[in-house]
Amino acid sequence: MVVQLKTTNDTPLTTDNKQQSSSNNSTITLIISALYISAFAICGTLFRVLIGTLFGSYCEDPTQNAIKHLFDYSNKSSFNGICLTSAQSALFVDLPANMVGSLLMGMLQSGLVLGLANSNNVPIAWLPIGHRFQGMDAIHLAFRTGFCGSITTFSSWNTQMVTLLTSGTQGSAAQAIFGYIIGLELALASYTIGKHIAILGHRYLNPLHAREADIMVNNNSSTMTPEHAHHFVYHRDLPDFERHYLTNVFYKEEVEQLKEDIPMLMEELEKWKKSTQDHRNLSCNVRGDLSNIERCLLVEEDEPNDLMLNVAQQAGWDVDALRRYAHGKNSSKECNDSSISLDDKSCRSDFSSSSPIADADHAVFAAIVLLVTCGLLISSALLTEGHKYTSQNYQTFCISGLFAVPGALMRWRLSKLNGKLQGKYQWLPVGTFIANVTASLISISVTVVLDQFSNDLPYWGVISLVAVKTGLAGSLSTVSSFVAEIDQLLKSFPMHIWGYIYATGTIFLACILCVTIYAPVI
Repeated sequence: MVVQLKTTNDTPLTTDNKQQSSSNNSTITLIISALYISAFAICGTLFRVLIGTLFGSYCEDPTQNAIKHLFDYSNKSSFNGICLTSAQSALFVDLPANMVGSLLMGMLQSGLVLGLANSNNVPIAWLPIGHRFQGMDAIHLAFRTGFCGSITTFSSWNTQMVTLLTSGTQGSAAQAIFGYIIGLELALASYTIGKHIAILGHRYLNPLHAREADIMVNNNSSTMTPEHAHHFVYHRDLPDFERHYLTNVFYKEEVEQLKEDIPMLMEELEKWKKSTQDHRNLSCNVRGDLSNIERCLLVEEDEPNDLMLNVAQQAGWDVDALRRYAHGKNSSKECNDSSISLDDKSCRSDFSSSSPIADADHAVFAAIVLLVTCGLLISSALLTEGHKYTSQNYQTFCISGLFAVPGALMRWRLSKLNGKLQGKYQWLPVGTFIANVTASLISISVTVVLDQFSNDLPYWGVISLVAVKTGLAGSLSTVSSFVAEIDQLLKSFPMHIWGYIYATGTIFLACILCVTIYAPVI
């Protein structure tokens, strides 16, 4: 049977149509995410090439690098690069890029990943809770998957270590092993520092949440009772302002300022707090009913049921005061005139409940950004051909950005496989594992072709192959997500050593497979 629903304009809407509308919205969201990931992947890949050239590649061949045409356009600049990395040492060319991308990935983690118990629903921890950017889920995904994932590259790192390992020079094997170790450790350290920066930013920009977290952490100290800290478990669903006030997070002078700014509302909330004060301790058997009443009126904006009201009447709770506060909160002139925000969720809701029309406009904007970016890269590669300041590497630099798009999109879709294995290997991020190993095989295969046949290939054939290696394989693989997953798996240590198995297993398998391909033809 098809159930008839009514929309705001009295147009009948069947459940079938509703499901179709939901499916369309999901498709639009998927398209928006793909477009933004593509654009951010291009930026990440180009940034990776520039960082690698700046720190090492420029020094090895100053006349044939893309960065020369950006920093030394007139050939009169004294710019000589930084010369810290090399393709023939353990300090591989993409090491700085992997560190930067891992640092940014750590900074972009959510409150849940960072373990912020009182702010686990915050998408970007270091931003203010009510910041508009908190609701831009597509941009969050694009930054993490597109930008950070493409700045870092597992395939290029592995390829450089494999070529070093099989070079046959004295000490090359030790250099390669050290390159694997230092590459992993520095990426993990950068990711950890990024998380710490995010936590410090969260505490600085959200001082009440930081104060609340300190109360929860120090609940066994002489000044904080377990009952006080346990309040937060029962008030987790409440809006931040009410939770902080009812659990005494505000300082006394802050409470006085609130009573001056919004006296009528604070009077009602204070009545409710005083009438329920004796029933907020841990041992009270009606504490759950108290929490449910607050959730109904302050979160769900609904009336408590008769059973809840009976409990409240017997306990002497002033439900009318809380009801008056809830009803007056959104309409009171005091709220509008006050400098204190009573609800930090208003900005986030603008994005979480966007309309299909807004989503369509968003998709058009993302498509325009991507098309303009691709157009600039193609024109830069083609229109500058033959100019004296143009090198093959500069054109490769532009084309690599275009090849980054399919690489990042494939990695994004493969990430959906993470945690999908059944049984004892369910913990394995199999999608990222497949992406990194596959990209490593592509990268080393292209390296073999270029080493053996580069003189026989046409001009644009060489450019395309190098772009596949740098852009496609480089963006298909990732170090930022790799170390983020390792960090997450290490939280189960010492009960499980999943993090060590995943890290060493990925590196060992990629190395062995690539050595098998590369060693016979060198």
